[in-house]
Amino acid sequence: MKLGNTPITHVLYKSIALAGIVSAALLPAGGAHAQTLFHLLNDQTNTENIQVTDNGGTKFTNTAVGRYSVTLGNGPTINAWCTDATHNISFDGTYQANINHHVSDATGPLTGSYYNGGLSSALSSGTDYVSPAPANATARADGAAYLIDSFLNSTAVTFSKSAIDTNFKDNMAALQMSIWDIVQDGGDGLATGTLQAKGENANLDALVAYYEGLAGQHSAYTSQTTTWIQAPVDAKGAHLQDFATSSVPEPGSVAMLAGLFVSGSGMVFRRRNRTAKA
Repeated sequence: MKLGNTPITHVLYKSIALAGIVSAALLPAGGAHAQTLFHLLNDQTNTENIQVTDNGGTKFTNTAVGRYSVTLGNGPTINAWCTDATHNISFDGTYQANINHHVSDATGPLTGSYYNGGLSSALSSGTDYVSPAPANATARADGAAYLIDSFLNSTAVTFSKSAIDTNFKDNMAALQMSIWDIVQDGGDGLATGTLQAKGENANLDALVAYYEGLAGQHSAYTSQTTTWIQAPVDAKGAHLQDFATSSVPEPGSVAMLAGLFVSGSGMVFRRRNRTAKA
């Protein structure tokens, strides 16, 4: 979650059909991870500004909340949700993303700057996220994956007959807050826990409760399409923000094409141990 005057944005890509997308993809030494350049676009079309805290109410900050526009490599603009309310990246920010794992993949260890597993890996680490019990970490990742898969590419028509709220931006904001709250607090709403909000639209609390209820019904959901966009750490050793999309190609395909098209690119990315928070 980007706090302060600079909202947050995310970046993902939808396909690697164009060689231009692949030209930005890189493989680290040994080919352990499929990587590509992530760019969070300066687009607030699908966001609302809400007072949000990620520290239990100690400090609330105006934050752009909703669905974000991103790109991966030189690919087209696509939709993304943020899975990480505790770290930052500015609009128009970029980083070298690991796209090797789905959100609902099993837990894996930290290898270099990236986890060799799904979102539950970071949740279980006790370093980058609030750390629940392993079973709870898996359930949170799976519930978030269900919302990401189900609503990533929603349009106004999706909510046009809703009995709760037909406003498109309200639903986008509620979905993003639900994903954050599920990951951080297990889905306890916006009035308690580490992730809270205040001064929001009157219907947001009801919408969040609705979406968190859906996620709770799918806490054993396994997805082969919700790709986790893992961020590295920045030059100061601080973790950058993680995102997710359901339209990234299989990492193996990216890795294979990267090997064909990217040799000699001259792009070098240093890995640092992920030990600090923004």
